[in-house]
Amino acid sequence: MFASDDTIVAVATPPGRGAIGVVPQELFLFSATIADNIALGEPATLPGVPRWPRERLEAAAATARLDADMASFPQGYDTVVGERGITLSGGQKQRTALARALATDARVLVLDDTLSAVDTHTEEEILHRLRGVMRARTSILVSHRVSTVRGADQIIVLKDGRVVARGTLDGLQLLLAIVAMLIVLIALVTLVNLALGLLPPWGGAQVTLQRLLGYAMAPLVWLAGVPASEAVTAGALMGTKTVLNEFIAYVDLAQLPADALGARSRLIMTYCLCGFANFGSLGILIGGMASMAPERRDEIVALGLRSIVAGTLATLMIGAVVGMLA
Repeated sequence: MFASDDTIVAVATPPGRGAIGVVPQELFLFSATIADNIALGEPATLPGVPRWPRERLEAAAATARLDADMASFPQGYDTVVGERGITLSGGQKQRTALARALATDARVLVLDDTLSAVDTHTEEEILHRLRGVMRARTSILVSHRVSTVRGADQIIVLKDGRVVARGTLDGLQLLLAIVAMLIVLIALVTLVNLALGLLPPWGGAQVTLQRLLGYAMAPLVWLAGVPASEAVTAGALMGTKTVLNEFIAYVDLAQLPADALGARSRLIMTYCLCGFANFGSLGILIGGMASMAPERRDEIVALGLRSIVAGTLATLMIGAVVGMLA
């Protein structure tokens, strides 16, 4: 791992630690003036090293938007805050700690939920001012707010200490849109099956959307080459594949009794089920493409069901060709 041109090991040594500016979530302020708290990182104790000029501290405070609050303090930057900054609000404490890190002009900036106590308007102003600063250095932002990391080059989502998603904000929003659409479609299928469950059993089994589509698709699989005596069973597999997905349909195919389908029918259905023409894929299609082209959402939705029909016919024709060659 590298920080600029240096290895992380070199940066971790005492001379290199000054290249890292950290604003921890549990920050600490001393019972001193605001200016002294901001200047905490200056190497004034080293021989021959001059103290930072006041302009440097005020510039860091301005970037952290602490300058707007100076008028409310009796002595401005020379106002003494209590132990742990007891006289400051939560947002003022965070902005003072942020100004402290910015004043060091560190090459690596680590902000651990630094803006959690400020309102969204103030956060937007601070982020706007920080963009110029962060552009010239490596910046790591930890936050529960999406707005804080909106301009990041790379966003990593953690859950229970593990990376569950990684990418840009646009990519993660696309993923969320797809997941949301999948949940909606699965919920709709479940609601339809619950409603159909109020009907009396048919053929010794509960009526479901998969079974109804299976009967509807029985003539299609018959046209693909499945014998009429096996068409209903094969059609049920196509119904499961269309309503749920092809993986579940393949599991059902593998669990069929040996005499449910002949060898040739199993071969045909292996190819007929091999496609993404199902409601789950429709959710991905609508969620993904509508996020990329929101102005054409209505057109994408209108083509959704047609794409399922086209995809289903395509796999059925492939199965028919395989059946003729078998």
